[in-house]
Amino acid sequence: MLIFQLPSVHKEIANKFTNWIEKEYELKIQVDKIIPSIFGNLHCNDFSILDGNNDTLIYIEKFKLQTSNFSFKHYNKVYIQGLVINCNYKDSISNSNIFKVFEPFFASQGNSKPLIIDNLYVNNSSLDIINAKEMKSFREVNMYLNECLLSSDIDFVISYLDFEVVDGAHHQFDVARVLFSPKKNVINNFNWKSGSSLFQFDLMQNIPSKQGHLKINNFIVDHHALQGLFEWPEDLKLNTNAIIKTTEDTLWAENFMISTNNESLLNGTFEIKNWTDVKSWKYFVLVDTLNFASQEWKWITTLYPNISQLSTLGDINSEIRFEGTLSDLNLNLSLESNKGGLESDIYIYNDSLDNLNYKGRLNLNHFNIDLFKNKFGFREVDGQINIDGKGIDILTLDTDIDGDLNYVDIGGRVYDHIDLNGRLQPNYFKGEVMVADDDIEIDFSGEIDFSKDKPVMDFVANVIEADLVKLNLFSKDTVAKLSSLIEINLKGNQWSNIEGELGVYHSSLETSNHHHYFNDILFTSEKLKEKDVISLRSDFLTANLEGQIDVPNIFNSISEYLNPHFPLISGSSDFIQDFEFEIDFINTSDLTKLMIPNLNFEQGSRFYGSFRNRGGGLNLAIESPSFSLGKYSFNNINLNTIVKEKDWAVNLSGDKFIYDGNAIIKNLSLNQLGSYGESNYVLNWESSDSIKFDGGLKGSVNMNQSSLKVVLDEGQFYFADTLWSLKDSSFFDYFKDKIHSQLSIGTVSQDFNFSFISHDIIDTINLSLNHFEMSNFSPWLSKINSSFKGTLNGHIFVLSDSLNNKFYSEITTSSLKLNGSDFGALNLSSEYDNINDIHLIQGQSIKDGKKAIEFSGIYNSLVDSNNMNVLFNLNDFNLNHINTYLPFLDPLNGNVKGNINIYGNMNEPKFEGEFIAEDVYLTVPYLNVDLKTIGESKIHLNKDIIELNNFSFQTIDKGSHFGNGALNGKLKHHYFSDFDLDLNLELDSILCLNTDAYNENTYFGKVISSGNVEFNGQPDLISINFNGISDKGTSIYIPLDDNETIDEFSFVHFFEDEINNNSDSLLILTDKVNSESNLTIDMNFELNENAEVNIIFDETLGDKISAKGSGFINLGFNSSDDVYMYGDYIVNEGDYLFTLQNFLNKKFEIENGAVISWDGNPYKAKIDLNALYRLTTNVSHLTLNPEVNRKSEVECRMLMTGDLLKPDIVFDIQIPNADDQTNLILAEQTNTEEKNTQQFLSLLVLNSFMSSGDYENTDVDYLSSTVSSGAEMLNNQLYNWTSQFSNRFDLGFKYNPSLGDSLSNKEFEILLNNMKLNDRITFNGNLGTQQRTSSIVGDFKFEYRLSDDGKFRLVTFRKLEESFQLAPDVTNYTGGVGFFYTDEFKNFKDLWTRFKYMFQKKNQVISNLK
Repeated sequence: MLIFQLPSVHKEIANKFTNWIEKEYELKIQVDKIIPSIFGNLHCNDFSILDGNNDTLIYIEKFKLQTSNFSFKHYNKVYIQGLVINCNYKDSISNSNIFKVFEPFFASQGNSKPLIIDNLYVNNSSLDIINAKEMKSFREVNMYLNECLLSSDIDFVISYLDFEVVDGAHHQFDVARVLFSPKKNVINNFNWKSGSSLFQFDLMQNIPSKQGHLKINNFIVDHHALQGLFEWPEDLKLNTNAIIKTTEDTLWAENFMISTNNESLLNGTFEIKNWTDVKSWKYFVLVDTLNFASQEWKWITTLYPNISQLSTLGDINSEIRFEGTLSDLNLNLSLESNKGGLESDIYIYNDSLDNLNYKGRLNLNHFNIDLFKNKFGFREVDGQINIDGKGIDILTLDTDIDGDLNYVDIGGRVYDHIDLNGRLQPNYFKGEVMVADDDIEIDFSGEIDFSKDKPVMDFVANVIEADLVKLNLFSKDTVAKLSSLIEINLKGNQWSNIEGELGVYHSSLETSNHHHYFNDILFTSEKLKEKDVISLRSDFLTANLEGQIDVPNIFNSISEYLNPHFPLISGSSDFIQDFEFEIDFINTSDLTKLMIPNLNFEQGSRFYGSFRNRGGGLNLAIESPSFSLGKYSFNNINLNTIVKEKDWAVNLSGDKFIYDGNAIIKNLSLNQLGSYGESNYVLNWESSDSIKFDGGLKGSVNMNQSSLKVVLDEGQFYFADTLWSLKDSSFFDYFKDKIHSQLSIGTVSQDFNFSFISHDIIDTINLSLNHFEMSNFSPWLSKINSSFKGTLNGHIFVLSDSLNNKFYSEITTSSLKLNGSDFGALNLSSEYDNINDIHLIQGQSIKDGKKAIEFSGIYNSLVDSNNMNVLFNLNDFNLNHINTYLPFLDPLNGNVKGNINIYGNMNEPKFEGEFIAEDVYLTVPYLNVDLKTIGESKIHLNKDIIELNNFSFQTIDKGSHFGNGALNGKLKHHYFSDFDLDLNLELDSILCLNTDAYNENTYFGKVISSGNVEFNGQPDLISINFNGISDKGTSIYIPLDDNETIDEFSFVHFFEDEINNNSDSLLILTDKVNSESNLTIDMNFELNENAEVNIIFDETLGDKISAKGSGFINLGFNSSDDVYMYGDYIVNEGDYLFTLQNFLNKKFEIENGAVISWDGNPYKAKIDLNALYRLTTNVSHLTLNPEVNRKSEVECRMLMTGDLLKPDIVFDIQIPNADDQTNLILAEQTNTEEKNTQQFLSLLVLNSFMSSGDYENTDVDYLSSTVSSGAEMLNNQLYNWTSQFSNRFDLGFKYNPSLGDSLSNKEFEILLNNMKLNDRITFNGNLGTQQRTSSIVGDFKFEYRLSDDGKFRLVTFRKLEESFQLAPDVTNYTGGVGFFYTDEFKNFKDLWTRFKYMFQKKNQVISNLK
């Protein structure tokens, strides 16, 4: 026992042990000494295992081996204290230096070098794992292993294992069993815990069959557990459950789940083919559910900053399927995010995320692509895109793109239907784009490159149509539609380096009231060695700049150069400007109408000159034949300006100064010379017409950096024929924000003195007037159609500071006249009440010794709101004072009494007033109708409304008053301008139209109607809407005989509107209106038998249709002077006076049921009308029987259809009561159109049939017929005359010079047609005598209306009977008396029911009377 205690023995044992280990396990070790014991134990200190370079791999401070049966291959217990392991590796830890220590134990099965350790204890140990990039250190390692076998199998149980990671967490392990063998690998009940992190799994793998499974029971890991080991996001806590299985060549997992603390979730299945060879892995992954929380982007963008822009996707819900290898992958993705939806079918190749190649399809569902931070302004996109390229971030993107997009948001504006095809790179696009949006249709082809320092634009854009208003590119009109061809070839990002061309060709711009056409517009910029050249060529102007130009700093450079002469103008610029310029105006009207509608330069105008800020100065010349701005225009303007280093000069001249078309002055000239802030000027002008406006001004101007003084020397000038003198005390002085100005002018009898002083916060105004003629204001009041007359005397003083405005005045006038209306003498005074800090205002108007108007009130300048309150009392106010402002009611007369209170804010005062109006007369000029109110009417006035309440009125015609009406409504206004009418007239037999016949009247006549009229709109855009029914006395005339000039004055527009359930309605035009009035009239009129409608074909000849009937007609015109007419007029009775070439006129009776229809153009009416002309003539020429010499009644009809002015006419001839033989002969003599026409005209012209043969009495008969026809023409003329003075009957006569073969056999008849003795009795007929028999001849019809509605009538008549069976000279008449009842009914039962009801009602009335 003692021998084991000897040091030499310890040393010797150590050497033998070392040699044995090196030989047995091929390890190189060092050990200081080994102390054996008689029990087979070994104690060892300072034990080291070295590598090939003799560097220490493993160091053990001390350990104790307890052998089993003194065998070094089997230890009962092993105690290790202070174990230090240094592990080094390059690529993989499996190839580290430490693994070489255990290679002998990993030999094939049957190896004879196994090592068994029943119990292994390791305490206070450490481990360092090192590679070229990092080192991981583990301290306080404590471990207990048991049942350890180290051989070809490695098999052990970890009862416990814990350690501390340097700068990390504490970890604990325990494993039921670990086995690594050539046949299988097993890990049972692996359990790891660190803080809240946990990893539990079981592993079984059969090595020969490569089958196995990994069951992950729990895997929860966070940043704290892995600190010091791996880079793990602080905000990520991962939780995983999965069962992973393997076969010989496949590794797969079904229903694996990964979730995070941010409530992200992934569920899916994956499969890896060739899993044992990492380089040959082939994936199949199906993610059924991927709910990705937006919080995850924080750690993802930290790890992968190149895809940081993807973080804007926010929350993601997705399904993913990909298949292939990392370098050859097919990806199917369905994604919904904060940026919209996305579906993809993409083929991906290359294994580097930074150099990712792809090809496939993307379906974007309102996906916002601004996450790519493009400079093109693209935002939300919907549609399909095919891509073929690489890169997924803005820096590496490079792809071919072919898209069909339904929806694209560019810069906040949405476009529909965009097709694109081209190459897309960061801030670069080259290809084609076609846009078919509702608001823009454009084809683009070319290249846009913003990726370079000098951006390049090289493209052609065909703008088929672009709505600039809806695109928010044009706001000066409500309509702006552009079509154009644009070609751009430019490079550069600022004026100093831009080069190339911009061309705009064949442009058309449609606005609301004009169509603008522009041919070629070409902008070019060239950078030459010696100079820059910028030019513009167009139809409206050409411009050219040549030299050294820095466009953005031109005005700063000019300001800097002008500063020594004009010190108030400041500016600084370090840029050299040395250029010449020229602008020539060709035709600017279209351009200025668009951009500055009131501005125009006539063709031939020029701006030209030069600017050299390093020497040479500024030269500016302007030449213009005419320059206009609004209502102001200047003719032959010439301006020359020269600014040099030491002095400057301005010369201006012009032929005429014109205002609103009237020349005010001429020969205007201004000459001004100056230097370093001082100058003198002379201004002269002359009158341009008989009213003198001659004069001249001269003076001086002094300027420095803080002041400006303009002095007016003494002078004289004429203003509106009055000579005014300017005193030398007139000036304007500005000094450091302080202003002092004074103007003193006067005439022989007038003085006007004005001064203004602004000093710090105090402003004072002093104005004194002495016999100042108010007519001096007239030139400025003409634009509001106003004029003043009278004189002013008094003074006005205003003192204003930061707190208050103090106003003092005392004004008196002579008799004040506004627009010719006398208001009387006006007295006005105001003073400031210092105690209450308010202004007191009072005044009155004295007319005819009475106070016509009185007013008083207060004004408080200390407050911004409710600062005034003035009460006006109107004791005697005539409405003709306001005629000028109400042109739509002219003239307006009548007296008004009442009061009005004006209060509130002076800038926007409120009004409240009540007035009583009586005996108000007014004329509606468009209708030529005079109205007069009945009794008193109330008018209420407030801030923006004049309200008329129940104005009762009558119409006046030739001094008589009739009808009743009521006017109600409102006149909205903005401080008594910008009137907007909303008036309603209720009518009861009121005269609505009263116009006479003259050339410019499209319609005229007199309309008496019941109904209502509405007036709406502004005075220059009035809409009159009338709905009514005709009353007695209505007579409407529609002249068609001058329609060739209708376009010059037509002004009726028609609308379809339903009135009383009728589809057609009537609007009646009254008078021609100036087209500038923009008047529209819409009159819907129901015509009945009270109205007579006259359609005049030729007023001179009397060729017209006069009719009574019924219908709903719509007549009107609009502001464009368009005339329309719609509706049907059904004729109940009437006549047509037919004239032929100033030779023939015959009065035809219009048969009941005729229809005249209008469908737009009033001169293209459609007609369906039968006109009947009755005559009595001898039928012997028709029958070819000279012996039958008998007169018969003949009916001639014109069947008129088609256009009213060019109707299709069919002639029809009938002989009532004729026998069959006569009708057969008549048919034979009219069986062709030619025969029919000849017979018809013969009856009209000759009052006789034409004979087909040659009879002995032909000459006599034709002579007789000719005389008879002449008599009939006289009869028709008599009818025209009588119709002029009476509408109660038509008077005429017939004269037949002979009957039969005797010229002495004469017949004379008096004709009375439509003779109405009263409303119930009517007589029609002709009564006369026959010379041969002295008997009464003629037909007649006498009718008496038994009931008011005309259904019951009593009729007596006498009528000629025709028969050729009687003797030739025998005439036979039939007479009788009859009772008629007329009604409409569906069937006889309906008729009988009406009869019973009628008689029951009558019996009831009789019973009540009893």
